[in-house]
Amino acid sequence: MDSAGDLFVPVPPGAQLAGTYITVTRPMNLPLDGSFKRQLIVSNQVQLIPSPQYVFAANGGDDTVSMINAGALTTVGLLPIQTTIPNPVEVVRVGIQGGPPGFACSGTTVTTADGTRVYVTLTNVPGVAVFDAITGQQIDVDPTKPGIQYIPLPSNARPFAAVAEKSGRYLYVSDSNSGAVYVIDIDPFSNTYNRCIQTIAVGPAPLGLRGIALNSDGTELFVTAPGQTLFGQYAAPNGEILVIDTNVVASKPPSFSPVR
Repeated sequence: MDSAGDLFVPVPPGAQLAGTYITVTRPMNLPLDGSFKRQLIVSNQVQLIPSPQYVFAANGGDDTVSMINAGALTTVGLLPIQTTIPNPVEVVRVGIQGGPPGFACSGTTVTTADGTRVYVTLTNVPGVAVFDAITGQQIDVDPTKPGIQYIPLPSNARPFAAVAEKSGRYLYVSDSNSGAVYVIDIDPFSNTYNRCIQTIAVGPAPLGLRGIALNSDGTELFVTAPGQTLFGQYAAPNGEILVIDTNVVASKPPSFSPVR
C-alpha cells in the first residue's frame, strides 16, 4: 500500500483475473468477548469485467496471441458508447506456454460470451490454450503441474476450429483429422472447469472436420466435413454439414444422430 492508501497486488502467472471476485482481508485487533482479539475484516467483493475494446488474434507463425486495442469508449449525453478506432494497436503479444518453442501453432480464437476468457486451438498438438481477457496472460488450467498448462485433448486429436455456447456451458472443438468433436467445460463454477469432458463421434467425415458454428438459440451445432481438400485429398464429390443436438435447454450432454 502506498502513501495515498492505494493497494497494489501483482497478478500471479497463470492466474485468472477477469470475471473473478476479489476481496481484501485486513487483520485487526478488535473487542471480542471482553478483550481485544485478532479478527479478520473482509471487504466487499469486487468483480473485474473486461473492456470490449480489446480483441484477440492468434499468430500461428510464432505461437503467440496478440491482445489488440480496437475500440474506444466515448460518452453521448449520459450514455457510454463503444466505438472502433481506425488504427488498432497491439497492446501485448503473449507466447503460448506448455511446450517447447514452436510446438503449438495457434489456430482459432474464441471469446466467451461474458468476455472474460479467450480459447485458442493449438493445431499442432492435442490441446486448447486459455487466455485472460484483462491481463492478456495465459491461464494455467492445472496448477498441480509445473509451468503453465493448456487444456489437454485426447492424444490423437488435431484441433481446428471452435465455438462457445452463449450459455457459458461448453466450448466445442472440431478435429481436422477425424470425425470427432471435443466438448470442453467452460463454466467457472463447474467441478470440471477447463477440462475436455466428452468426445462426440460424427460422420461421415473421411477427411476430418473443419468449420463449426451454433445456431442463434444454441440448440444445434453445425460442423463441416469436406469431401476433398485444397491440397489434393479426395474422398467424395461433396462434403457434409453434420448437425449435433446440444441439449442445452434440457441441460443434458450433447448428442449426434446420423441422418439415414
